[in-house]
Amino acid sequence: MPIDNYGVWVAKPVRVSAERAEQDPHSPHIHLYYKNQENDSEEFRASINVKSLSEISELVFWFIPNFQYPIVNKLPDLNRGFQQIESKAGGVALDYIRGNLMDFREGRILPHDLPEERDDIIDYVMPELQSAIERNATVYLLGEPYDDMKGIHNVHMNQGSVAQFARFNGIWQDGGIIIDFPKKIGLY
Repeated sequence: MPIDNYGVWVAKPVRVSAERAEQDPHSPHIHLYYKNQENDSEEFRASINVKSLSEISELVFWFIPNFQYPIVNKLPDLNRGFQQIESKAGGVALDYIRGNLMDFREGRILPHDLPEERDDIIDYVMPELQSAIERNATVYLLGEPYDDMKGIHNVHMNQGSVAQFARFNGIWQDGGIIIDFPKKIGLY
């Protein structure tokens, strides 16, 4: 059964942290904290997977600094906060396979956490999220909200899973982070 409440959360990022191997060797995440509006007091959390629970634990990572895709023009029209979106082509839903979003050959397979610089997924994602905070960017977080609506998860490809996660496979409901820097948009 695919994700029930697929959507996008439009927000201002305020801080970020990453779980290293010593903190969580099994299911680590990067946690991006955000607010609906800059002056809001309530913070929400996006849990971004950085390691798979599958037999092969590395993830494929794409960095597209000048992301050009039809949804980019629709995102600024969305209201702040979470809104459910239809899992279909032509809207703002992501489908990495059917949407032809990127060249799959350009993806990098990266482990979660290694000791050297620029050798794991955290080393690539954290600087971009830090920059989003420092430059007062807007983030578009695609995935599924937690039941209590205090944040979002499934911010990753949501199809092609096997075993215990196969039940969540669905088309036009991939998760992702689109960062709208002033005068620059990228897909991560």
